[in-house]
Amino acid sequence: MEIKRSIIFNKINVIKDLTIDKICSELNKKSYNERAGIGVLNVLYEDNIIHIEILVRTPTYISNYDQSLKSISKNVINIYDEVSIDIDLMNGILYSISSSARLNKAKSFLRSIFPQQMSFDNIFFTNEKIRGWLDKEDYSYSIMNMTIRKFKYNEGAFGRFTANIISQETGEKLIDEYKEEVRNIVMKVETSSTSPFVLQCAMQNTITLKCEEADYWTIIEFIKRNI
Repeated sequence: MEIKRSIIFNKINVIKDLTIDKICSELNKKSYNERAGIGVLNVLYEDNIIHIEILVRTPTYISNYDQSLKSISKNVINIYDEVSIDIDLMNGILYSISSSARLNKAKSFLRSIFPQQMSFDNIFFTNEKIRGWLDKEDYSYSIMNMTIRKFKYNEGAFGRFTANIISQETGEKLIDEYKEEVRNIVMKVETSSTSPFVLQCAMQNTITLKCEEADYWTIIEFIKRNI
């Protein structure tokens, strides 16, 4: 079955004394608390990965109109979201398929548990970096789509330009000409170890994959070992 997922990656930095056992032990003490609106549901350490499930409560306000009083009142409805995070301390990487807003809440929660012991850094996925990974692993790829931030058409047009790439030669020329202005590049990748998959990088932190479900973790491992 084919799946499509966007994965957010961050570099994670921990002090030397903060071992896996200590991390898991402290997290297990921070079960969900309704008053705080956040907390840990589950912690699992398996295959050198710490898997954490965090429950986050987000209040949502809904307006109701009272016709008899001709007034509007606001009611609060709580939305509960489960944020799943994987931490690979060996490679210093945190990754999640949750939205960036929910993940940021979860990371703030982790920092509150481990003050001055744990921090996170952004990862920039430039097209040069991703293509370098593919070349290093001897993966073949073709460019399907790209966005150029400051595209010039002759002297009379200037602005953001998104192109579907039919000619690979043209795609390579555009990348060579605009280099750092290329954003949101989409590539079809072929390897000997997986079915063909589509990889999209949006510059900062996020990679989107469209692949066979059976190949998902193999591709994640490819990304992790090259970050």
